[in-house]
Parts: sequence; C-alpha cells; structure tokens
Amino acid sequence: PLTTPPSHMSPPVNVFEAARQRQLQGLRCRSAFQSNLSIVQRYELVSILKGHNGCVNTVQWSPDGDFLISGSDDMLLKLWRFGLRDAGGTVSAFSSLATRHRHNIFDAQLVKVAN
Repeated sequence: PLTTPPSHMSPPVNVFEAARQRQLQGLRCRSAFQSNLSIVQRYELVSILKGHNGCVNTVQWSPDGDFLISGSDDMLLKLWRFGLRDAGGTVSAFSSLATRHRHNIFDAQLVKVAN
C-alpha cells in the first residue's frame, strides 16, 4: 500500500482518472507519463474492482469516460461504472458477459455508436 506523500510533494493522483484522461485526450499525456517518474510515486489506490477469477489483461474506458470494460483469463468481459461515491471501497461489475473465447482476453473496447 502507498502512504501519504510528505507535504512538500504534490497531492496523490487518482490512477483511474489519470488513465481516463489519458485515453480521452490521446497521446498528449503519454509523454508526461513516460518522462516523469514522480507521477508513479503519487499514485494512490482509490478502489478495488472485484469480479474476475483470472488475471485481468485489459482495462479500457468508454469514449465518454462513464464506463470501464475489462477482459481476463477467465474469458469474461466485465462492465464497471465507477464514480466518486465508490472511492475507498470495493466496486463490483454491474454486468458480465460470457464470451465464446477459448483463450485469454487481451483487448476489449467500448465504442461510441452513432444514432
């Protein structure tokens, strides 16, 4: 577990929010993550996502940032809704999809569909 940083350091970064912003804003944030190790030192555990029975291989935010999808060695896709009210606790997937995969899932994405 990470501890609270000394007062001379910047406040902790919410990993979920940082990852969501990176995905929403594209490569602009990529260089900030790669060139600044102090970002890693400021990560904090916000919540625990419970639901998979295997190693999680992919996690992606929806284009609007409202949902998270994960894929795992258990060959399931899980859909998560994460909000500030969930901070500090354990979050369970609100939907689970049994797939026809015969092997681990390494990529899953939510795409915006035009009306």
